[in-house]
Amino acid sequence: MKDKCCCSGTSKAFPRRFDVTAIDHIKVLFNWLFLFNKPFIVRPGLYYTGERYDNGSPLIVTCNFLSTVVLLKRSLRPLNARLLVIDTKGINVWCSAGKGQFSSKEILDKLNTHKDIIFDGERPVELILPKLSLSGVRLSELKKDKRIHPVIGPVYAKDLKGYLEHPPYKDCVDDRVAFGLKERAYTLIPTVVQFSGYALLMGCAAFLLNLIFKTGFRWQIVPVSIAIAALYPLLFPYLPGKRFAVKGLSLAAAVSLATLFAIKGTSYPLGAFYVSFIFATSVLLALSYTGNSPVSNYSKIRKEIAHFLPLSIFLYIVSIIFYFISRGGA
Repeated sequence: MKDKCCCSGTSKAFPRRFDVTAIDHIKVLFNWLFLFNKPFIVRPGLYYTGERYDNGSPLIVTCNFLSTVVLLKRSLRPLNARLLVIDTKGINVWCSAGKGQFSSKEILDKLNTHKDIIFDGERPVELILPKLSLSGVRLSELKKDKRIHPVIGPVYAKDLKGYLEHPPYKDCVDDRVAFGLKERAYTLIPTVVQFSGYALLMGCAAFLLNLIFKTGFRWQIVPVSIAIAALYPLLFPYLPGKRFAVKGLSLAAAVSLATLFAIKGTSYPLGAFYVSFIFATSVLLALSYTGNSPVSNYSKIRKEIAHFLPLSIFLYIVSIIFYFISRGGA
């Protein structure tokens, strides 16, 4: 089937076959290691996974994060399925749903783009939604459209093939998502990679400040920042508090105590610098981690960021003040 762009002025937006190349696998690895950078994406649209487009094959909604679509393709083979890839700005399902980008509006917009192909007018089309999208999708809005029948699919892509082989499709209401050590370890490496970059930049800034103002080179901020980035995902379920930022404050308290013990005998301003810096960094890390956890909720995240991001900025300002006050101190 000839591929035509949905923006080319044609009356129909034609479906395209989704094929995975060796380059795609390299891109998937890059997406994982540099998870917080601009990711490789799939162009939003209608795709199929088999040899040809079949309007009777299952219609699955997914994000346009390349890694997710590649995983779906691999999990579905050799089944033929249709993939409705919506624009989530290159963010995966649970993160984009938690941030309000995997939404009912995006789904309906993309369905309408391909309405001449998807809807044959005979009966409602079953629309299989990933369960992790429900924090951003309002089923009530989708059900208002009588052309579709939304169904809640499995949590994990590995379960999708077995699910599709046994119609009629039912809501996977009993599926539960795991966020155990394995899942948290998966997020740990890109989190550490991201904050290692930030930590090195802050270390370079501290080095330059020492050259210019003789403030003393506080290189310890680099390993401390990396330690926070590694400890937060590992200890996430054990840290006190329900809010991400509160968990970050709990971690900051523990790391601050350990740091003060390691530098005992130092001046008060220098100790205050490390404590304020650690608390600021822990809160910032915690807020950035909201998209990594299936326990997040879009409305709660917005409130939490509004409350705690100013606190993180304020603490960074305080740490800079103490940084200059403590210059030359041991």
